[in-house]
Amino acid sequence: MARDAPSSLETERPFFIVCIDIKSQVTEPYSMLTLAELLHMPQVERARPLVVAGEEGLARSVRWVHTSEIFEIGPLLQGGEVLLTTGLGLVGRRPNEIATYVSNLVDRNVTALVVEIGRTFSTLPSTLLSNAVKYGLTLIELHQIVPFVEITEATHREIISREQVAKPIQSGPNNLFLEHLASGATIRSIIELANRISGEAVSYVDSAGEIVVTSADEIPPGPPSNSTEVFINGRPRGVIHIFGSKKNSHQVVGVATAQSLAVLLSRSDMPVALVRREWLLSLMASPDDPEIASDIKAKAAGLELLGNTFQPVIFSGFTINDRSPLLASLASSRVGLVIDLDDCLAVISITPRERIKERARRDLFEATLTSLFTSLEISLRQRLRITAGDPVTDISSLGRNMRTARSASRINESLGNSASIRYASELGAHQLLAYSVPDRTLELFVDEQIGALIDADARGNRDLVGTLEALTRAGFSKTIASEALGIRRQTLHNRLGKISEVLGPTALEDPERRFSLQVALVAWRLRISAAARN
Repeated sequence: MARDAPSSLETERPFFIVCIDIKSQVTEPYSMLTLAELLHMPQVERARPLVVAGEEGLARSVRWVHTSEIFEIGPLLQGGEVLLTTGLGLVGRRPNEIATYVSNLVDRNVTALVVEIGRTFSTLPSTLLSNAVKYGLTLIELHQIVPFVEITEATHREIISREQVAKPIQSGPNNLFLEHLASGATIRSIIELANRISGEAVSYVDSAGEIVVTSADEIPPGPPSNSTEVFINGRPRGVIHIFGSKKNSHQVVGVATAQSLAVLLSRSDMPVALVRREWLLSLMASPDDPEIASDIKAKAAGLELLGNTFQPVIFSGFTINDRSPLLASLASSRVGLVIDLDDCLAVISITPRERIKERARRDLFEATLTSLFTSLEISLRQRLRITAGDPVTDISSLGRNMRTARSASRINESLGNSASIRYASELGAHQLLAYSVPDRTLELFVDEQIGALIDADARGNRDLVGTLEALTRAGFSKTIASEALGIRRQTLHNRLGKISEVLGPTALEDPERRFSLQVALVAWRLRISAAARN
């Protein structure tokens, strides 16, 4: 296998190169775990599984178990997997999209799809069931919530132990790495284990030469004493570098580390962008799950936790053609970690948690977003909506606030508001009215409060409803309202006089009536936005 030209560091001093192809090492047959056996494992039985389609697939082998909430998972699978999901990635999908999702899983030779009932869906979507029957996919419901990590750890431990039947377990580091893999390893945890065993700095560099994970804050000077290449299915996937002087022991640790990474990467061969997306969707669905909200998962997604504050931001309202230039602008602005969620772009803004007043931190945050916003093309700015959640310092709160921001972003889009940034906390009443109050009730309330004003506008008056809306947004400050409308104070006074004639002389003075008008204006904006979309 040819390698890239050696770097200057590599040519200064010789070091060991060991090539590992994990699949070539298993030479004897072994009994693979079947789907029927998996369903009888204690961790799975507690989840009360029910096979609803494809019962004939119970005799099929299980190569690995994945958990995924992303819709496009099919092409990333290699065959023989059991896929666990809460169904979050299927929410709002059209029937033809559900059919594509199922057919992709069948094309990838997936052993079974397992859907947890209760967290996302109270009952299994009928289109999912009918397509599973149509395409011959084994579909299983779980009727009791059991953390997916308990199921995957137990299953992976069983699968790996069966694989080892075909090859005697070697003594030394191999046992430690095997046990670590079976208990749920990550790339970082494998490198950290190699560091603890060798007592030296260890790094994993991908095939493009980029450092993925290192056990040290800084790479030691000079070349590594041992480098072990990692191969999966004949393809190079990077190199393990170990620094220090104990070359012989380093070679043993390097081989074990490369072998463990090959196993891990072959089981979860997913691009970094999709790893981040998978993690964020799972975090939004289950922010209190300690496995999902763990520091290891957050660091693997690219978050530096120590001493930082995180603020969720949703960019929405753009078109397919806007996506590439928007992603490029976000990357160059370094506004934060960007995660593509299909219908929107989620950004985790990361700022140091220093001794800075909240007002100053918010000003800096808004200045960064405003600078980004004004750098975009005018047509994109007119479509784009930016919705921010509250800043947090822990991962669970990040998941909850990102979910709130995403929900609020849909309201922000529907309002057609040209403001560059809206906070989810400002749109709470909008969400309450949109999701909790029947449409007919809203319609009657709007008609009762501002129906006469809407009729007056229809007869030719100059945007009395818009003027009232600007006044309420300005906190009933006439100076701010006239500036927002771009009109003179006298023009505003004339319009307010007409509004008082239509709604009554105390409509703009009485606090309780003011509140009712504000609520009615929110409901009116939601109604006309819905009508425009329809």
